[in-house]
Amino acid sequence: MAKIVNLGSTCYISSSLQLLFSIDSFREQLLVAATVTKLGLEIKRLFKQMSERKTVSVRAFAHLLKISDKQCRLNHEDIQEFLLELVNKLRQDTAVNNIIDSVFNGVLQTNSSSSPMEPFFGTSFVQMTCN
Repeated sequence: MAKIVNLGSTCYISSSLQLLFSIDSFREQLLVAATVTKLGLEIKRLFKQMSERKTVSVRAFAHLLKISDKQCRLNHEDIQEFLLELVNKLRQDTAVNNIIDSVFNGVLQTNSSSSPMEPFFGTSFVQMTCN
């Protein structure tokens, strides 16, 4: 695993990148995609560095997302909110949007007669504690 340099309170950025990188189909398709946006190119560059097990700095990535150095040191973000925001921004790149659709979209099939199939992108999980 590559080492991602923490810029302060940026574990949510590192965790999001590691999560996306760990999804083989997403990573493999992204690395060969004809990305066009700055964000798409930057995440592709980061994935290449992570593949080579190099130490990775997320400073340029954070700046593309309009996260300042000060925010990196002070803000604690929710990883689920950040990841959804990141994916929405990545969708602006047509090549990445197609990858996101092929890897993450699905169809929820129910026994309801009104709408037996509903497309979805994300799901939320409720954490339960058992006594």
